[in-house]
Amino acid sequence: MTNRELNEEDVKYDFTSFFYCYAYDKKMSDGHFLVDFTIISIRMISVALGGMKMSDMTRVALDAMGGDNAPVEMVKGAVEAVQKRNDIQVLLTGKEEILKEELAKYTYPDEKIHIVNATEVIETAEPPVKAIRSKKDSSLVTAMKLVRNGEADAFVSAGNSGAVLVGGQLLVGKIKGVERPPLAPLIPTLKGVSLLIDCGANVDARPSHLVQFAKMGSIYMESVVGKKNPTVGIEYRRGRRERECPCERDVSASERVS
Repeated sequence: MTNRELNEEDVKYDFTSFFYCYAYDKKMSDGHFLVDFTIISIRMISVALGGMKMSDMTRVALDAMGGDNAPVEMVKGAVEAVQKRNDIQVLLTGKEEILKEELAKYTYPDEKIHIVNATEVIETAEPPVKAIRSKKDSSLVTAMKLVRNGEADAFVSAGNSGAVLVGGQLLVGKIKGVERPPLAPLIPTLKGVSLLIDCGANVDARPSHLVQFAKMGSIYMESVVGKKNPTVGIEYRRGRRERECPCERDVSASERVS
């Protein structure tokens, strides 16, 4: 096995040290539910992949300023998460005075939510690379540094997804051997759920990337969702650029992931 290949133990190890999730924060009142759900899901994933015991406390760094309705929905979701479970601690990153004012609206265990001050905010439309490099004291960057420094076990943001991906690579780092990080949401189906991987993080995926996506997705579905021997399919669309795309010229890719 070469150092470019991915195995299940690598995924298990790295998921427990860093799991970032892009929590979609709709412009609706249920944004807090999505944040709450994501925080609790991370706890379940950490235990399922073998890196944590049920008795361990999961520390989640939450970008409280990221998202359309931040920090209102972010704070509300954090409060609901710690009220539902006693094994989660949330570190809210953002402008301290604003977060204190928002937290004052709720009753919750004081030791379960802490504020880490961050003076800047990365907006949704900002160029990801420039934002990560120039706004070093942003709530998003601060939250990722908490994971990198071992002060948090996981990271959640409903903000700029491009900045999340860039920051994940530049600040925290990829699993050894992984060429490209994918975005992978669970999609409801008539038979349960399917994992869509990748859903937009990469526009020029090559055959080797597709194979790695298939491996990571299979491990996730089996270890976290609980689906034994998950099947893998590949979407193939012909178009005007078909002759220009190297991944479409190499038909072996579809044979390797099916």
